[in-house]
Amino acid sequence: MISLRDQGWWILKRGIVTICLLIAWVWTTFGDERDDYQVRLRELGADPAAVEAVVATLRELLEKGPSEARVGALDWLLKDPKARDPSLAPLILQRVHDQDKEVRWRAIRNLRWLSEEAGNGDALQQLIQFAQGPDKSDRLTALAVIRQAVESRSSLSRSPAIHSLLLSLLRHSDGETAAEAIRLAHAIEDLKGHPQFLSALDDLIGSDEPRIREAVSQIFLARLEALQKETEKLVQSLQKAAEKDPALKTKIAQLTRERESAHGPAQPLLVTIPPDAPDLTFFAAFVQPALAEPLREADGKACVSCHQSDGAGRYRLQPPNAAGQFSLAATLFNYQATLPWVRPKGPGARSLPQILQEPHGGVGPLWAQEQNIARQLFEAWVSGEKLDASIRNLLDFRFFVQTIQPLLVESGEDKASCAQCHNTHAVFNIRPPAPDGTWTLADARHNYASALKVVNPDDPMGSLLVKKPISAREGSPDTGLAHAGGIRWSQRKDSPQWRALAQWVSKTLVE
Repeated sequence: MISLRDQGWWILKRGIVTICLLIAWVWTTFGDERDDYQVRLRELGADPAAVEAVVATLRELLEKGPSEARVGALDWLLKDPKARDPSLAPLILQRVHDQDKEVRWRAIRNLRWLSEEAGNGDALQQLIQFAQGPDKSDRLTALAVIRQAVESRSSLSRSPAIHSLLLSLLRHSDGETAAEAIRLAHAIEDLKGHPQFLSALDDLIGSDEPRIREAVSQIFLARLEALQKETEKLVQSLQKAAEKDPALKTKIAQLTRERESAHGPAQPLLVTIPPDAPDLTFFAAFVQPALAEPLREADGKACVSCHQSDGAGRYRLQPPNAAGQFSLAATLFNYQATLPWVRPKGPGARSLPQILQEPHGGVGPLWAQEQNIARQLFEAWVSGEKLDASIRNLLDFRFFVQTIQPLLVESGEDKASCAQCHNTHAVFNIRPPAPDGTWTLADARHNYASALKVVNPDDPMGSLLVKKPISAREGSPDTGLAHAGGIRWSQRKDSPQWRALAQWVSKTLVE
């Protein structure tokens, strides 16, 4: 028989072996990560003692702090590369399953640096799991992390696992998820020509989900534009050769006649836009409506009132219809008509804002004040600002600023406002006003663009923007949706706030 003493010795030896194996595992798992982290700290010129104190505080907050403290610690890690100690990985991976959604979403965002900087394979797997998971908010948060990596062309965007993930999400049952996966896959060079991606695009162009059709259409339109440019280059090259080869010149003329005979006079597939031209969608959303806005200084007339396309003068515009909407053709016409006045060439040439800051055409200065909204929008457009939206989805910006945006900071019966929750959301992200209750024009444009993402132009009353505020937390029979913020207005569809939303989403700018 084995004595108690021998049994105790055997248990002790086994314990020592287990501890040694555990130390070896920790060393092989985190040793290289720690070395890389120390190198980064030296490159950043960090004070080791100060960093150590910060990391210790963050560790304590992540372990024992209340939700607000955990949110603050995770936000700190997102902003401060010096504090990104790989040894915090187990705590962050624990917080991605936190019951508090704000903690959980911030932990998901931290998975990017854990994966890229710390080389943590578990972080990558967690990110992929959330992007495939059943919770839509978590899923979109994970996809927003991947978008940041794709836009910065970081190592995460080159991960084969991420590529496989995006390909698997192309046909996701949720339209918003599928549309984002389509856009992300198209932004990755290695996936643009992938057979699975190309096959999915061919199938999804006929999807019943408008967000999916929109995402695929934008890709096809970009290809058409590239094809148009390539065709123009080929024709120019052939014309040079035709100058010395009469037979080739005859062939080109014959091809042109055949095309016109079959399809009428040849028309470009898309409007030819110079590579350095300002954004067309920004023009349609913000600049073109300003040109149709009645001006007090001009006795209630708008720019389009005098500058008619069938009138005299060098600057001619097509007006909106009786409902205030511009056709797509009119928008393209007005865009091309305005481009020469963006950066005019020649001695003494003046831009449109310069002209409108002085008396002209029998009226006084129209954009003389620096705070003039139309002038600020035009200058932002010329400076290169863009709007990530479809022209056909655009809604009235002025109505949004005057009527819709104030609703987003209006306190409900629970003493909270939409902006208090949505100032951290990935999709419908709302920037709060300044202490005086006003927004900068840039923040208002951000909120407007964000609101467009939750509006369905093909089914305005089915838009999330109008359904969510009247949905209960557990879901409502009349909306079929659950809303974390609950019912915002007790009168629901009878409330003036909801009617304002319904009015706004019901009419697009471009018909």
